[in-house]
Amino acid sequence: MGRNHRLRRLAALATCVGNAAVVAAFGIAAPAMAAEKVTCYPTGFASGSSLQGSAQTEDWLTSGTEGWGGTDFEASEKTQCTEKPEAGSGPKITYTKTSSGEGLEEFGDNSGVFKPDFDPKALEAGKKSEIPLVANAEPEEGSGKVEAAGLDFYVTTDDAPSNSQDGEAEAAAEAHNPAQITIPVAQAPIAVMLSLPAGCEVEPGSEADLGNATLSELWDGAIPAQGGYAANTWGALLVQLGYTKIAHASEFEEGAEPKQYVETRGAKEKVLRLNGKGETVEVEEEEPGCVQAISLQADYTESGTSYPFKTYLSQIDYTVWNAYADDAENWPSTVKLEDPNTSGSGSRKSESDGGLAENTAANPGSVGYASVGDAAKNGGFSAAATISQFGTGLVKEGGKEVAAKSLKHEILWAEIQNNGTAPASEATYTPPLISGGGHAANCATSVLVPGDESFPSSYNDSWYGITTTDPNIKGDASNAYSICALTFDVTWHHFQNPGLFGKHKTSEEVANTAHNLMEYITTQGQLDVQSHYYQRFPTAMAAHIAIAVQEIKY
Repeated sequence: MGRNHRLRRLAALATCVGNAAVVAAFGIAAPAMAAEKVTCYPTGFASGSSLQGSAQTEDWLTSGTEGWGGTDFEASEKTQCTEKPEAGSGPKITYTKTSSGEGLEEFGDNSGVFKPDFDPKALEAGKKSEIPLVANAEPEEGSGKVEAAGLDFYVTTDDAPSNSQDGEAEAAAEAHNPAQITIPVAQAPIAVMLSLPAGCEVEPGSEADLGNATLSELWDGAIPAQGGYAANTWGALLVQLGYTKIAHASEFEEGAEPKQYVETRGAKEKVLRLNGKGETVEVEEEEPGCVQAISLQADYTESGTSYPFKTYLSQIDYTVWNAYADDAENWPSTVKLEDPNTSGSGSRKSESDGGLAENTAANPGSVGYASVGDAAKNGGFSAAATISQFGTGLVKEGGKEVAAKSLKHEILWAEIQNNGTAPASEATYTPPLISGGGHAANCATSVLVPGDESFPSSYNDSWYGITTTDPNIKGDASNAYSICALTFDVTWHHFQNPGLFGKHKTSEEVANTAHNLMEYITTQGQLDVQSHYYQRFPTAMAAHIAIAVQEIKY
């Protein structure tokens, strides 16, 4: 049975026979359903990973007929929670995209002290007594309250906490046992986004193949001069990728091998810009063509998406990338961490995958990385070369504020080599999404790659360093995309720990909420999130993850 057909068949199976049969058919451990349902807390909060944001807000936490908190809350059997009478439609969790690092900071993973202000929405809800308060929270200034801060029920990260960080969280919770539980919840492909310069075009609708050795050189600023182009220019990159130059766009041959590009340097185009006073002015700009230097865009803050991406680069060339393989703003000097263009078509600092996708699309000549969902939804990227005038911010036109526009240029994401650093004549490439499968992510589920073979079997062990990236994934019996990030939810083992919520009925309700949400996410939720730019975690992990979820207790 073909892979895409199998996904559609399982989706139909979900509709016909319900959760238990589907999770069994898909190799996911079904939740242990209690004889009696339990009471959950009506309102909760979570924050962290931007890569995981869409899964949380558009799939798992939806309030319509789908998702854990949907209007068919009890009938769906997606949870063991009962509705609190005053809640009306079941518990509601509000998720805020911040970053993986900020999520862990909130739980005290780097300091041993809770920092609820990393999720202002939860903090405000705590001050208003809408959610339980952290036992040892700092008082709100002038309020006279001893307890004045709320804490997320769980946080999310793409860079799992280490043993040391788990220890810091244990200290913050004043626990005498392992305090944090880390739950893998999904995989997401990381797209390499190409935003070609104006006047430098490949065949419209064509795909781009990017070899691993070139990918490493690209991000290290080491593309050599060639084909009459200077080092680290788009012309040099295209020549290295095997493209040949043609005289005019009318000469493009569909599916030609080698692939073709055309240069129309010098053509002029009028665009709206902002001057130093914030006023809109019309300027005439020239298409720079393929001589334009490659501009490398990266998250300027600590980022969970940066971690697996740089880990992948270190798997390609350890000597160059080992020193950079972390989630910090730690890059070679050629990578831009600040606004590339604050007076042009509206670039902003890249504080998330979505912001990075916007900046890459809005600035012709850029290369960036982001979760494939954010690349598509925020930057307009796809597998095919398409014309874009994407811009960020607003300018005035005809007395009205309109979205800024860049010079016309092509954008697309690359297919990445999946058989190591084999030479171009032997290289094979795969896209981040399953071909013909809509938005289904092309991440491996049936095999373990070297980076995740040592995943922990105990609920209190660290998942730090476990990654599903693998440049030679084809050699591991999978033809999947090679840059997939494993993303995690982090919650508490015992919510009654003295530094958390104490021994109260509301603490038990919060624990029930977190426990049952994680049961849903790691079972039926693995199906619900597919075809939305994500893929489930590897099958071999399912039984161990189910055991960990059962350890989320009052």
